[in-house]
Amino acid sequence: MEQQYNGKKKIMEARLASARSKQQEYGLSPRQLGEIAEYQTLFQAYRWGYTTSKIIQTLLSRTSGGYLDKLTEKGLLVKTPTQSGYPRYFYSLSPDGLAKVQARQDELLNYSEINPHRVNQSILNHNLICQEVTLLAFKAQQISHYQTERQFFVEGLPKVPDCIWDVWEDERIGVEIELTQKWGIDLHKFMLGIWETLENVDNPLALKRFIIFSSSPAILKNYKSAISPGKFLPKYAKDERGRWTIVKQLEVPEWLSSRVDFKLIERV
Repeated sequence: MEQQYNGKKKIMEARLASARSKQQEYGLSPRQLGEIAEYQTLFQAYRWGYTTSKIIQTLLSRTSGGYLDKLTEKGLLVKTPTQSGYPRYFYSLSPDGLAKVQARQDELLNYSEINPHRVNQSILNHNLICQEVTLLAFKAQQISHYQTERQFFVEGLPKVPDCIWDVWEDERIGVEIELTQKWGIDLHKFMLGIWETLENVDNPLALKRFIIFSSSPAILKNYKSAISPGKFLPKYAKDERGRWTIVKQLEVPEWLSSRVDFKLIERV
């Protein structure tokens, strides 16, 4: 019992030391620091649709969970079990939480997750991974800014990325998360979409590069092979019966492989 008490005491002392350090660094009161942490959390859920306890721990540089449950008790977040069980819950904005975030925005986003039971959980893991790799890159100062898909979505682009990263060298990168292998026409259209987007210097998102993330080395290997210089990618069009048919074979240019990176996923 005494050992357990001492352990909790050390954790509390570490939290207090961290809070005092932030107060000294920024010259802010505990209340002001609390308001900043609350807004950062709500804005994270706002721009991504939802978030998790682990992600917010990384965002706020905290070592323990429970903060999102406190915001849920305040009526700012809604806690919903996941169908997969991992993570156990995701958190989205409540009407009060949404109103609090929107009060500080110059431009508003379409927040469809206000009813969490309508969240498409089949892509939940995909979207959370995109959120995680982006946050890790931002915290490591590898990127200076980022936009989620709801912040930039445009129609008519051959490949609309899952997320856009702005790097320090004034370069915009399209981020793609690939958890399952695409085959045949799906793989060809995916890679050709990246090619055509990068080839168009006037593309509205001003993308200069793409990064494809996957948890599978085999997927990364196959995708990288698909755009090796000298290989051919089929271009498809629908015939009079509405079926996709190959209309031409396009030779992959040498520049393409140098503007697409392939990386294994790191998670928070």
